[in-house]
Amino acid sequence: MKKTLIIFGYVAVIVAAYFFGSLSVKKVPSSEPTQTENATTRAVTDTAKLYGKIVKLDSKNAELRLVEWVQGSDNQEQTAFETGRCTLERIEKDECLPNPFFIRETQKTLTLPMTPDIKIQVLSPGPSGEIKQDEQLNTVHREINLADLAKMLENHDFAEQIPFIFTTKDGSIIKIEEQYIP
Repeated sequence: MKKTLIIFGYVAVIVAAYFFGSLSVKKVPSSEPTQTENATTRAVTDTAKLYGKIVKLDSKNAELRLVEWVQGSDNQEQTAFETGRCTLERIEKDECLPNPFFIRETQKTLTLPMTPDIKIQVLSPGPSGEIKQDEQLNTVHREINLADLAKMLENHDFAEQIPFIFTTKDGSIIKIEEQYIP
């Protein structure tokens, strides 16, 4: 009987030590990657911004070819590699992206109506043909009308190369702004 009590006592001590140890040990995070929801907050503006190039423009509608504005040097390098613009060797030598931007072309097109009071801003030319900048080296925009934009787009090189930012509200374009590319 005494032997049974001693064995029972040892078992009780071992069980108590196990439970106490498991409660006092900090959980080590799993090495498995986990995905969490990124709850970013954004102010409600009732507008959206799209990046694109103008394919066709008339007095009521604009046909856009959407582009992706890639931010962050690592993302830009990966995008340049994925699109075949650059090789891995050139990325490693930092020879791919001389400017801090990358625009990924897409094949997505979209035709949107324009509001009658649309605002159009393009970059102002400087005295020697370069883009005009203010004292803080910010680019200077100027407002133009739809007819002037259509005339600028007649230059095929301009239309193919220059991206714009399109601000929309209720499914219509309310503002077109030429995007500066260094």
